[in-house]
Amino acid sequence: MKKTGIYQKIADDLIDRIKNGEFRTGEQLPKQIDLAKYYDTSRLTIQKAIQILISKGYVYAKKGYGTFVKGEKIKNNVLYQYDINDSTGFTEKFSSLFTIQSKIISFDTRAADEKECEKLDLKIGSTIYDIIRIRYLDNQPFRLEYTIIPATVIKNLTQELMEQSLYSYITDELKLKIGSAFRQIRADKADHYDCAYLDCVEADPILEVEQVVSLKDGRPFEFTQIRYRYDKGYIISNHIL
Repeated sequence: MKKTGIYQKIADDLIDRIKNGEFRTGEQLPKQIDLAKYYDTSRLTIQKAIQILISKGYVYAKKGYGTFVKGEKIKNNVLYQYDINDSTGFTEKFSSLFTIQSKIISFDTRAADEKECEKLDLKIGSTIYDIIRIRYLDNQPFRLEYTIIPATVIKNLTQELMEQSLYSYITDELKLKIGSAFRQIRADKADHYDCAYLDCVEADPILEVEQVVSLKDGRPFEFTQIRYRYDKGYIISNHIL
């Protein structure tokens, strides 16, 4: 086999491994010396293979740190590998890859209803923040969020903070530790809000992820329904057998 064929074949294999979720968005690729051992080739060949991945937009190099997986971009549409097991915040996950913007559609406080109290382990009538927020990646509408947060757990929340990073506020300002997330996934049809904010048409398929996120001490602090356009991503789930 010609040498040019070797690094192209390695590049193709790495792309397949990225698409299959073995290397996730934002994750660092193995070191070049380790990849050279894995593929039984030279570091120079690995460097050429990685350059192909960079040129095609699958990875990016961060000087002094290594090579990291990008979210795939095809034309102007973002394809997001959504890892169902990942509890990393939206801003933390994508800030190195995209320009992130958040627009608050509504921000209110009110009494929690029965379903919300059940989801967040609250007493009936507890005060909650009720927030609708649209998230943008590179100025493209990416996801629509309906979020309920208990005011007794996450205190002094403001609209300005929700335009930034909720999870950074929780960990950096409130000094709380985020624990686990329970998620349910379903398919739906676009409603009038989806059409207005996600730039889709009525009856387009929508991916909805409903999640309850808890702190390390077990207290639920977020009940969110996240809605994605059908062509903006896919879900991966890794299990160790």
